[in-house]
Amino acid sequence: MRRGLARTAAMAACMLQAGTLAAQQAAAPGQVQVRDDQFRPYREYTTGRVRAGAYPNLLAVELSGRIDRKSGALTTLISVEFAYLSDHKRTYESARDSRAQPLRFTRLASHGRCPPGARCAFTEVFTVDIPDAELRQAPAAGYQLKVFARKGGDALVTIPKAQIMGLLARIDADRGARAKSN
Repeated sequence: MRRGLARTAAMAACMLQAGTLAAQQAAAPGQVQVRDDQFRPYREYTTGRVRAGAYPNLLAVELSGRIDRKSGALTTLISVEFAYLSDHKRTYESARDSRAQPLRFTRLASHGRCPPGARCAFTEVFTVDIPDAELRQAPAAGYQLKVFARKGGDALVTIPKAQIMGLLARIDADRGARAKSN
């Protein structure tokens, strides 16, 4: 029993440390990073990872915009890394906006196993596509979406308006500059 409690405490400490590192690695407020890898079919703009939530549910989110190199189409999405302590995996599988409309959900990774009756650390990583028109119309409080889990633990995620506007302003400025140079 003591080993189980010690292991759970160690996992929780690792989760907290990982959340702190994620917050430290985030871009400065208002700063947008550009990832221009010629081997990807898009140019990516990101706000960097921002930690949200608190123990025992840590959440790291990253708002991104991807411009297709051929068509010029913009796809906006949020990447979510959710770390939590539980006696079972929640299995996040869908997302909806504040009007209950479904959003495209893509599961990327899931880690953690737990013997029956024990509390263990789990992580789940996924992306949710958000139409840029909806982001542009976000209220002052920010854009909200809810992610749903098969086994409970639904979560409300809020993207601050300043973060949204910073990303979209940088994308719009770069698009305008590229249009002028062509």
